[in-house]
Amino acid sequence: MNFRLIDDHTLGISLDEATSESDVVEIWQVFKGNKALGFTPADVADHASRITHHASRTTPFLTHPVFNRYHSETEMLRYLKRLESRDLSLTASMIRSFLHDEVERAAEMLPISWPEFARLHPFAR
Repeated sequence: MNFRLIDDHTLGISLDEATSESDVVEIWQVFKGNKALGFTPADVADHASRITHHASRTTPFLTHPVFNRYHSETEMLRYLKRLESRDLSLTASMIRSFLHDEVERAAEMLPISWPEFARLHPFAR
């Protein structure tokens, strides 16, 4: 677990939609051991969102057909290649000379999806 020390009396904890009830219980146990929680996970869920009404989204998102048209990595890469070929891009001109025509395969990007990289705490150093 990574916590952010703000000052002598304040500690920051970042949670997201992937945080489970067991994660909250585990954090509680770090500070209070096996003492009773003193709250329910529903209490945490009720107070978790501090987004004001004015900042809340009121319209749908990711509605463009491209977000639902491609269902595999290969299809998406082909789509991106078609977009690239429609216009002169840096990959077709300047960057290509720097990379000496080396093209990274999609499989080389696999480590980015590993939890050690993808789920890194925002305050980890």
